[in-house]
Amino acid sequence: MEPTYFSFLDNNVVAALVNGNGPHPQRLAEYIRLKFRTPVGLVPVLRRDLDAVLRRMRITEVEVAVPAERLDRELVGGDWVAALDGARSLSHDGVIRIGLSVGQKGDAFYKASFSEHVRTLVDQLRQATGFGDLTTARVAGSVRGDRQVVDLINDRFVERVDVDPDKFGDPERATNYARDVLTAVADRTKDYLEGTLPVAPASYIALGDFDEAIDNEQQRPT
Repeated sequence: MEPTYFSFLDNNVVAALVNGNGPHPQRLAEYIRLKFRTPVGLVPVLRRDLDAVLRRMRITEVEVAVPAERLDRELVGGDWVAALDGARSLSHDGVIRIGLSVGQKGDAFYKASFSEHVRTLVDQLRQATGFGDLTTARVAGSVRGDRQVVDLINDRFVERVDVDPDKFGDPERATNYARDVLTAVADRTKDYLEGTLPVAPASYIALGDFDEAIDNEQQRPT
């Protein structure tokens, strides 16, 4: 398995240099939760203005699919794993699919409360350790009467970069090189991130505070 490299940026943004053979970025949050007993989560940034759209959206539909062998309470979360496990017998080609929707019946208060419940489930899903294992994660709803659809997987904010594979042979050299790559990407996307993401509240845990602690933990003799 290839390593995944992280860089802690301003406003609690975490940049990750990954490839198809490395751990998903959500593993960092899992590591911090278990190692430092700190309740943190990572939520993928969406491209364009979709983060703002998702915050304003009155969610009415959610569609999720995950490979059956990756269905695990710790990876997907308790509420989701119960629903997905219930649909296991309907899986096709080893993939379990479910959809949630706000029905036409019921009064406005019921629909609004159910929509907020679905939003909570979506927030939990985006922070789930196994989010990277999902094959489908789509949210639909309306913003001021206009229908909107957000694909939580394909609409993630991803910068594709070419790297020099020869620089990943030595761990220390690879770390320094990955840091340079992530710094360059952060500089290039700074305006986008500042204009897209809300300012992290002061009450939030500053993930950058774990940078030195993680380095010390990695260097500790085993």
